[in-house]
Amino acid sequence: MAAWGTLTLLDGYDAIVYVQAAGVTAAPGTADELGWITDVSLTNETETVDKGPHINRSTITKRRGGKTREFSFTVDMASGTQVAKDRMSDAYDNDTDVKVTVQVAPTTGEKWVYDDSIVTTYNVEGSAADGWTCEMAGSSATYTHTKDAS
Repeated sequence: MAAWGTLTLLDGYDAIVYVQAAGVTAAPGTADELGWITDVSLTNETETVDKGPHINRSTITKRRGGKTREFSFTVDMASGTQVAKDRMSDAYDNDTDVKVTVQVAPTTGEKWVYDDSIVTTYNVEGSAADGWTCEMAGSSATYTHTKDAS
């Protein structure tokens, strides 16, 4: 990894979100790209579990429990590939899973991949002033993170 002093500041427009069918091993391409995303949220949390007190030990200790891996993003409806938007709505409507890849700096940046994801929210809103937007969210069973390669 490059030294902090040599790193370039990445703006939000440097990121890409891809949507593919769950389990696909092929690298995502332009047909999988979700366009005109206004915001993205990635949440990875570890639940902690209290253990104790026990006989001969009064201290309550913390242990790792289950993990929650969730994502959400909002898209302006007037753009982006229809294929990627359709994959999200179809996954919600038909109870199928998707693979979501979020990458900052398309060639070398960090990458978060949420595979076997359940689409939990597909919410469309429209107004005369703001146009049409779609909020999509999901929860994933499989998660990988690739560090910045620059």
